[in-house]
Amino acid sequence: MAEIVGVPSGDLSQSGIQTNAKIFWNLDNITLIDLAVERNEGFLTSDGALVTETGERTGRSPNDKFIVDEPTTNQDVNWGDVNISTDEDTFNNMRSKVIQYLSEQNDIFVQDLYCGADFSEALPIRVITQNAWHNAFARNMFIRPDEERLANHSPEFTVFHAPNFEADGQADGLNSQCFIIVNYQAKEVIIGGTRYAGEIKKSIFSVMNLILPTLRSERRKTYSPLLPICPDTGVVLEIPVSEIDTKSSKIIFGNNGKKLEKSILDGNCKLQWKVDWAMRWYALDVDFEMYGKDLIESAILSTKIIKLIGKTNPSGFAYELFLDEKGEKISKSKGNGITIDQWLEYASPESLSLYMYQNPKRAKKLYKEIVSKTVDDYLDLIEKAKNQNELQLLMNPVWHVHNSLVPKENMIMSFSMLLNLVETSNADSKELLWKFVKKYKKDISEKDNPIFDNLVGYAIKYFNDVIKLKKKYKKPNGEEKKALEALVKTLDKCDDKMKPEDIQTMIYSTGKENGYTENLRDWFKLIYEVVFGLSLIHI
Repeated sequence: MAEIVGVPSGDLSQSGIQTNAKIFWNLDNITLIDLAVERNEGFLTSDGALVTETGERTGRSPNDKFIVDEPTTNQDVNWGDVNISTDEDTFNNMRSKVIQYLSEQNDIFVQDLYCGADFSEALPIRVITQNAWHNAFARNMFIRPDEERLANHSPEFTVFHAPNFEADGQADGLNSQCFIIVNYQAKEVIIGGTRYAGEIKKSIFSVMNLILPTLRSERRKTYSPLLPICPDTGVVLEIPVSEIDTKSSKIIFGNNGKKLEKSILDGNCKLQWKVDWAMRWYALDVDFEMYGKDLIESAILSTKIIKLIGKTNPSGFAYELFLDEKGEKISKSKGNGITIDQWLEYASPESLSLYMYQNPKRAKKLYKEIVSKTVDDYLDLIEKAKNQNELQLLMNPVWHVHNSLVPKENMIMSFSMLLNLVETSNADSKELLWKFVKKYKKDISEKDNPIFDNLVGYAIKYFNDVIKLKKKYKKPNGEEKKALEALVKTLDKCDDKMKPEDIQTMIYSTGKENGYTENLRDWFKLIYEVVFGLSLIHI
């Protein structure tokens, strides 16, 4: 039989969890943190803060979040790349696995909470977790009920959180071992394969984005789009409104046993969030609105409202998030990806504008290697613009980046090639790198090539900040040293009039003559590691 510690307000068996585990129910945060440390879930800093690790995933996993396509809500969901559907069979399969997994744990942690500060609209929830620290996170993020509400708590939505349980990817009908599935009909969320605690919060917030606009029936009778401001404290009163007098533009409500009236026209009322956005559109004649994907549902609701009051909704543009090389959300603590400030250290603002211009509705991967690729795309588009007609220019992104004033500068070489040059030459100043560039292409100057001159500066900055730190030079053994000495003698025979292909052939021949007949790749690997401090793979 399960041992219960804390203040229970229900029975887990109603959720299908049959267990002999110790159930920690509605514990305070201090106790939960102590348990987290005791269970080796994390450690305390000198200031008493709990530090935990979330493993591979340090942010949300948008491609692993699903909504069950079922009759009660499928007409209310804006299906697509953001709201990805799955079927009830997949949900039921994963739910049974999660329930079984939680039932087999030695400890289970439960919190009974509310989402929403206004209890008249708040959603009662239950969060069941495998770890103490995730339970503490939930307790910190949501509203804690008082003793009376806790005693009568009946969750409308339950979150089952099993971060250490991993799915079998495609075999389970999913994209990976991670999954977050919301089922509005069952009023449940199941989470597995990710220790990122934010999925608990974000899932319930998503639920609220769909539930609140529909206004549950018990709330409709007392709902008002405006809330009164207390005349004594100046605080917005989040209380039921007993009457709305449309003729006199007043709302009537009770406060501390008194019946009060407030005009909505004298600045003593505040719009609720469900209508605030739409009213701003209406009052300010907004004709274009950009918003992140997390506000899509709010934008849909505001569009419905503004149409009802007789005005055209603004054109909307939902933009996506930035991801790292692995497709995961960028995290400052993990250091995956790069920041906008870092981009501007290694490339021009115009290249960043191009990056933002391209595919704005798709999640963008943002890491160092993307910078040089985007710069080369930018240079290529500038080159194409020279021979384009008016219509073609309108379709060229750089025309918009430069407000129709596209530079006419000839590009000397690609940024990728410039980075390779600075890597191999170890040029740590613009002056030195320019000398190498002028050997490649004569009769050019810094003054006549301002865009490329800036690229030279960016390449040097990238070299000093990134490349130089990664260089590791190999010390050759006896035979390797002998082969490299032969290479020096070979290169001494070269002059400026020789073709690159001829020089390359001489290097090949030197390798073959010094023991690298069978595998010339090893020969070039030796050159890169000894001379340049770089691996062949990197090059």
